[in-house]
Amino acid sequence: MSAVSAADTTAQDVENRRRLAEAVRARRLELRLSVRAAATQTGVARDTWIGLEEATRRTAETNYAGIERTLQWEPGSVLAILESRDPTTKDAGGERLLLTGSYSQSTPIREVHPADAAIIRIMHNPDITDEQKARIVRAVIAEQQRVGERYADELIAQARSEKP
Repeated sequence: MSAVSAADTTAQDVENRRRLAEAVRARRLELRLSVRAAATQTGVARDTWIGLEEATRRTAETNYAGIERTLQWEPGSVLAILESRDPTTKDAGGERLLLTGSYSQSTPIREVHPADAAIIRIMHNPDITDEQKARIVRAVIAEQQRVGERYADELIAQARSEKP
């Protein structure tokens, strides 16, 4: 390999790490995750996550899967960005959303219904106390019940109007 192509590869690598940093930060903010929460969910140190978002250090391949789970990207998305392609986000509109149980890389992924995703996110948020988590979960459940009751009433009324 010539010195010019080696320099080009290095410049491209730096550019791709910058693209990854921008994509990671934008997605973390879109998901409303703090740096601490994202690092915890991924199973890396906070400084490692900061280095990822600032493009000041290379990301170990062993962290790709955890990053992708945390950011709700399809597997292979980190590598795609590093190869100048775009990440693929998971379809949150589908019946199931992949989340980790305890946010450590050793925990197997399990499938969770999207209706439960908000509560799971609350319960695993390291930035709030257990008392705050309980209060927020109760409020979310109460709102889900209110919305569900209104929706059920609408469906019942609709069914009644369709009767011959």
